[in-house]
Amino acid sequence: MLTPAEVQVALGIAEGKSLAAIAKLRGVAISTVRGQLKSVFVKTGTHRQAELVALLVGPHRPMQMQRHG
Repeated sequence: MLTPAEVQVALGIAEGKSLAAIAKLRGVAISTVRGQLKSVFVKTGTHRQAELVALLVGPHRPMQMQRHG
């Protein structure tokens, strides 16, 4: 399961944001975002941002990735 920080990174990527933009929005270093993205790749079985986006916007989006509200 992804951590809340990893979910924020994954959703930012799915929204087309750069790692630098995600870092700035979250108030963390870009190296932190890179590390969290690497964890997202491992946990989702993806290797590239495009694969992650395809997983997140596909018809069978994982429940823990969906925004509530």
